[in-house]
Amino acid sequence: MERFFFDFKDAGLSFRDDEGAQFSSRVEGRNEALCTLAELAKGRMCGGDVGPLAIDMRDESGRVLFTAWLHLDTRWTH
Repeated sequence: MERFFFDFKDAGLSFRDDEGAQFSSRVEGRNEALCTLAELAKGRMCGGDVGPLAIDMRDESGRVLFTAWLHLDTRWTH
Protein backbone atom coordinates (compact mmCIF):
# COMPACT_ATOMS: atom_id res chain seq x y z
CA MET A 1 0.00 0.00 0.00
CA GLU A 2 1.20 3.47 -0.86
CA ARG A 3 0.09 6.73 0.77
CA PHE A 4 -0.80 9.58 -1.58
CA PHE A 5 -1.73 13.17 -0.82
CA PHE A 6 -4.11 15.27 -2.89
CA ASP A 7 -3.57 19.03 -3.13
CA PHE A 8 -6.27 21.20 -4.65
CA LYS A 9 -5.84 24.58 -6.37
CA ASP A 10 -8.00 27.12 -8.15
CA ALA A 11 -7.52 30.78 -9.06
CA GLY A 12 -7.85 32.03 -5.49
CA LEU A 13 -7.58 29.05 -3.17
CA SER A 14 -5.25 26.18 -2.42
CA PHE A 15 -5.56 23.26 -0.04
CA ARG A 16 -2.64 21.03 0.94
CA ASP A 17 -3.56 17.53 2.07
CA ASP A 18 -1.53 16.64 5.16
CA GLU A 19 -3.36 13.39 5.93
CA GLY A 20 -3.33 11.46 2.66
CA ALA A 21 -4.88 8.08 1.97
CA GLN A 22 -3.55 4.63 1.17
CA PHE A 23 -4.01 2.96 -2.20
CA SER A 24 -2.76 -0.28 -3.66
CA SER A 25 -1.35 1.42 -6.77
CA ARG A 26 -0.65 4.74 -8.45
CA VAL A 27 -3.53 4.07 -10.82
CA GLU A 28 -5.98 3.81 -7.92
CA GLY A 29 -4.57 7.05 -6.51
CA ARG A 30 -4.94 8.75 -9.88
CA ASN A 31 -8.54 7.55 -10.16
CA GLU A 32 -9.27 9.01 -6.73
CA ALA A 33 -7.68 12.32 -7.79
CA LEU A 34 -9.89 12.46 -10.90
CA CYS A 35 -13.07 11.61 -8.97
CA THR A 36 -12.25 14.22 -6.32
CA LEU A 37 -11.59 16.85 -8.98
CA ALA A 38 -14.91 16.04 -10.67
CA GLU A 39 -16.79 16.34 -7.35
CA LEU A 40 -15.14 19.68 -6.55
CA ALA A 41 -15.86 20.96 -10.06
CA LYS A 42 -19.51 19.95 -9.89
CA GLY A 43 -20.06 21.82 -6.64
CA ARG A 44 -18.35 24.97 -7.87
CA MET A 45 -19.79 24.98 -11.37
CA CYS A 46 -23.35 24.39 -10.17
CA GLY A 47 -22.85 27.55 -8.11
CA GLY A 48 -21.79 29.51 -11.20
CA ASP A 49 -18.00 29.39 -10.71
CA VAL A 50 -16.36 28.07 -13.88
CA GLY A 51 -12.72 28.96 -13.21
CA PRO A 52 -9.92 26.42 -13.67
CA LEU A 53 -9.37 23.77 -11.00
CA ALA A 54 -6.40 21.49 -10.42
CA ILE A 55 -5.40 18.59 -8.22
CA ASP A 56 -1.91 17.23 -7.59
CA MET A 57 -1.20 13.75 -6.27
CA ARG A 58 1.97 13.56 -4.15
CA ASP A 59 3.82 10.64 -2.63
CA GLU A 60 5.12 10.56 0.94
CA SER A 61 8.38 12.26 -0.09
CA GLY A 62 6.40 15.22 -1.46
CA ARG A 63 7.09 14.46 -5.12
CA VAL A 64 4.15 15.28 -7.41
CA LEU A 65 3.30 12.12 -9.37
CA PHE A 66 0.15 13.23 -11.16
CA THR A 67 -1.58 16.51 -11.95
CA ALA A 68 -5.02 17.06 -13.46
CA TRP A 69 -6.41 20.42 -14.59
CA LEU A 70 -10.02 21.08 -15.41
CA HIS A 71 -11.08 24.19 -17.26
CA LEU A 72 -14.55 24.82 -18.60
CA ASP A 73 -14.92 27.53 -21.21
CA THR A 74 -18.44 28.97 -21.31
CA ARG A 75 -19.99 31.77 -23.37
CA TRP A 76 -23.37 33.38 -23.71
CA THR A 77 -24.36 33.24 -27.39
CA HIS A 78 -27.31 35.63 -27.28
